[in-house]
Amino acid sequence: MPARQNFSLTAPEPRATLSAMKLLEYLQTNRITYREFAALIDRDQAEVWRWANGRRVPPLLVANQIERVTDGKVTPRSFVESGT
Repeated sequence: MPARQNFSLTAPEPRATLSAMKLLEYLQTNRITYREFAALIDRDQAEVWRWANGRRVPPLLVANQIERVTDGKVTPRSFVESGT
């Protein structure tokens, strides 16, 4: 007969998560202009301004591209979390 597995009904401990950096903070910290960042992701400078200043949320594909370009520092979730 196989050994019984011990299952716990308690909630797992929350993992320590690092807060994602907002796009505006990333641009300021790295001294990157809206125009320069727009060129990196092949988008319009005005779009980058809107996303960085919380006026709009980028489409998911673009948010994923931003995450790649920023080496994971600006995540798609950072655009929808409160505290803009």
